[in-house]
Amino acid sequence: YVEVIDQDVTVLVILEAELPTFQVTFYVYNSFGGQLRASAGGLPIFSGDFLVAGSHILFTAIPDEDHQVKQWRLNDEIQPVPADQEAFEVESLAQDITVSVEFSQREFTMESVPNAFRPNSAFPENRVFMPQFTGMPYEYLLTVYDRQGSVVFQTIDPLEGWDGNMGNGNGAPAGAYLYQINFRESMDSPPESITGTVYLIR
Repeated sequence: YVEVIDQDVTVLVILEAELPTFQVTFYVYNSFGGQLRASAGGLPIFSGDFLVAGSHILFTAIPDEDHQVKQWRLNDEIQPVPADQEAFEVESLAQDITVSVEFSQREFTMESVPNAFRPNSAFPENRVFMPQFTGMPYEYLLTVYDRQGSVVFQTIDPLEGWDGNMGNGNGAPAGAYLYQINFRESMDSPPESITGTVYLIR
């Protein structure tokens, strides 16, 4: 049995429009000083990927130990974000974009010099005598002397401290030792020197 409907029938068809996609390119300006990563919707993306319009993108800068974020660029325009900000967001993707981050070396600042240390301390930061600073100096020399003026430790590596041992590997006796720190903050800076006393506690 077939029923014939003698009237016009309107059929409404809804087509879901496909969202456009845009390319996301990102890189480290001058290719030194750290890394740049990006994610969208909590998932990592790679430079050159295409994302749908409206995507929220988070860019994360990972500076090397002696560097910091200098500035961000979006499509070659410097962005008005605070210096040293390690995250940059694009709220809603609406075009092809290129994001870059530029790193700069941290300025060297001598913050403090410990006056005592204990090699067998329960706290790792107290086991080694090492000046505390930010950035990296252009030149550096740390020398530690015993009471007779003999050198017991010397290094040109700002990240190396004295662990309380003599040059022959034997532990130095407890007591007071003199130190001298010679450094230059930058190539154009004058030489500076800091001297003092540090106590080795056993």
